[in-house]
Amino acid sequence: MSQDSWLLIVGVIALVLLLIQTLQLRHIKKLLGRNLSHTPLAEKKISSEGTTSTSTPRDAADEKGIFDQFLDEKPECKLLAKSEQLKQYRQWRRDRGMTWSS
Repeated sequence: MSQDSWLLIVGVIALVLLLIQTLQLRHIKKLLGRNLSHTPLAEKKISSEGTTSTSTPRDAADEKGIFDQFLDEKPECKLLAKSEQLKQYRQWRRDRGMTWSS
């Protein structure tokens, strides 16, 4: 084989590899774009700065947080040790039917 044949073969192989790499990058961009823009239970919100954020409907209801709501209703629990706070919190959730077993 002559040197020209080798250059032709190397050129073809380089083009094929470039094509494969381009297709892979397109596929990755497509997957990333889908994951970022197609969140099934999310609602897009535009903030005052004009940026877009996604949040689930549950996030809107839990802005303050259920644990913070518990502490607001029972401020005496703020003085307890964390383990005792969690024990009281679990009981508080049970009393309101907020457990998986209910």
